[in-house]
Amino acid sequence: MVHIRQAREGLSQLINIDRFSRNLWTEAIGIISPRFLNCMAIGTTELSENDLLQTLKTLEQQCGDSRLERQAGRVHLDVDLLRYDDEDYHPNDWKRGYIITLYQEITAS
Repeated sequence: MVHIRQAREGLSQLINIDRFSRNLWTEAIGIISPRFLNCMAIGTTELSENDLLQTLKTLEQQCGDSRLERQAGRVHLDVDLLRYDDEDYHPNDWKRGYIITLYQEITAS
Protein backbone atom coordinates (compact mmCIF):
# COMPACT_ATOMS: atom_id res chain seq x y z
CA MET A 1 0.00 0.00 0.00
CA VAL A 2 2.92 2.36 0.63
CA HIS A 3 4.10 2.32 -2.98
CA ILE A 4 0.66 2.84 -4.49
CA ARG A 5 0.17 5.82 -2.17
CA GLN A 6 3.58 7.20 -3.20
CA ALA A 7 2.68 6.64 -6.86
CA ARG A 8 -0.60 8.51 -6.52
CA GLU A 9 1.11 11.40 -4.75
CA GLY A 10 3.95 11.48 -7.27
CA LEU A 11 1.63 11.37 -10.26
CA SER A 12 -0.49 14.14 -8.77
CA GLN A 13 2.60 16.34 -8.63
CA LEU A 14 3.61 15.54 -12.21
CA ILE A 15 0.36 15.68 -14.12
CA ASN A 16 -3.09 17.20 -13.74
CA ILE A 17 -5.06 14.18 -12.52
CA ASP A 18 -8.72 14.15 -13.50
CA ARG A 19 -9.34 11.02 -11.43
CA PHE A 20 -7.86 7.82 -10.07
CA SER A 21 -9.51 4.44 -10.22
CA ARG A 22 -9.98 2.28 -7.19
CA ASN A 23 -7.11 0.02 -6.13
CA LEU A 24 -7.41 -3.56 -7.37
CA TRP A 25 -5.34 -6.56 -6.29
CA THR A 26 -4.28 -8.91 -9.10
CA GLU A 27 -2.13 -11.99 -9.41
CA ALA A 28 1.31 -11.60 -10.99
CA ILE A 29 1.45 -12.33 -14.70
CA GLY A 30 4.49 -14.06 -16.14
CA ILE A 31 6.60 -13.97 -12.97
CA ILE A 32 6.60 -15.59 -9.56
CA SER A 33 5.66 -12.79 -7.22
CA PRO A 34 3.14 -11.80 -4.61
CA ARG A 35 -0.02 -10.12 -5.86
CA PHE A 36 0.16 -6.61 -7.28
CA LEU A 37 -1.95 -3.64 -6.26
CA ASN A 38 -3.07 -1.79 -9.38
CA CYS A 39 -4.82 1.45 -10.14
CA MET A 40 -5.28 3.69 -13.14
CA ALA A 41 -5.21 7.46 -13.53
CA ILE A 42 -6.53 9.80 -16.17
CA GLY A 43 -5.07 13.25 -16.51
CA THR A 44 -3.41 15.83 -18.70
CA THR A 45 0.11 17.14 -18.93
CA GLU A 46 2.21 19.65 -20.76
CA LEU A 47 5.09 17.15 -20.75
CA SER A 48 6.09 15.57 -24.04
CA GLU A 49 5.63 11.83 -24.33
CA ASN A 50 9.36 11.19 -23.84
CA ASP A 51 9.60 13.53 -20.85
CA LEU A 52 6.56 11.89 -19.28
CA LEU A 53 8.01 8.40 -19.77
CA GLN A 54 11.30 9.47 -18.20
CA THR A 55 9.48 11.08 -15.30
CA LEU A 56 7.48 7.91 -14.69
CA LYS A 57 10.72 5.88 -14.58
CA THR A 58 12.13 8.37 -12.07
CA LEU A 59 9.02 7.93 -9.93
CA GLU A 60 9.53 4.16 -9.99
CA GLN A 61 13.15 4.60 -8.88
CA GLN A 62 12.12 6.96 -6.07
CA CYS A 63 9.91 4.14 -4.77
CA GLY A 64 12.87 1.74 -4.70
CA ASP A 65 12.41 0.05 -8.08
CA SER A 66 15.50 -0.81 -10.08
CA ARG A 67 16.73 -3.29 -12.63
CA LEU A 68 18.56 -5.20 -9.88
CA GLU A 69 15.43 -5.41 -7.75
CA ARG A 70 13.42 -6.70 -10.68
CA GLN A 71 16.09 -9.30 -11.48
CA ALA A 72 15.73 -10.46 -7.88
CA GLY A 73 11.96 -10.83 -8.42
CA ARG A 74 10.98 -7.69 -6.52
CA VAL A 75 8.87 -5.10 -8.29
CA HIS A 76 8.31 -2.13 -6.01
CA LEU A 77 6.44 0.01 -8.49
CA ASP A 78 5.62 -0.30 -12.18
CA VAL A 79 4.01 2.74 -13.77
CA ASP A 80 3.03 2.27 -17.40
CA LEU A 81 1.81 4.86 -19.85
CA LEU A 82 -1.15 3.17 -21.52
CA ARG A 83 -2.42 6.09 -23.60
CA TYR A 84 -0.94 9.42 -24.66
CA ASP A 85 -3.23 11.68 -26.67
CA ASP A 86 -5.05 9.21 -28.91
CA GLU A 87 -2.30 6.59 -29.12
CA ASP A 88 -2.50 3.38 -27.09
CA TYR A 89 0.61 1.67 -25.71
CA HIS A 90 1.17 -1.83 -24.33
CA PRO A 91 -1.45 -3.51 -26.55
CA ASN A 92 -1.31 -6.77 -24.57
CA ASP A 93 -2.14 -4.89 -21.36
CA TRP A 94 -5.32 -3.56 -22.93
CA LYS A 95 -6.50 -7.19 -23.22
CA ARG A 96 -6.05 -7.90 -19.51
CA GLY A 97 -9.22 -8.13 -17.46
CA TYR A 98 -8.12 -5.76 -14.73
CA ILE A 99 -7.10 -3.08 -17.25
CA ILE A 100 -10.44 -3.38 -19.02
CA THR A 101 -12.33 -3.24 -15.71
CA LEU A 102 -10.43 -0.25 -14.31
CA TYR A 103 -10.63 1.63 -17.61
CA GLN A 104 -14.39 1.07 -17.88
CA GLU A 105 -14.86 2.22 -14.30
CA ILE A 106 -12.67 5.31 -14.59
CA THR A 107 -14.20 6.47 -17.87
CA ALA A 108 -17.83 5.85 -16.87
CA SER A 109 -19.72 9.12 -16.63
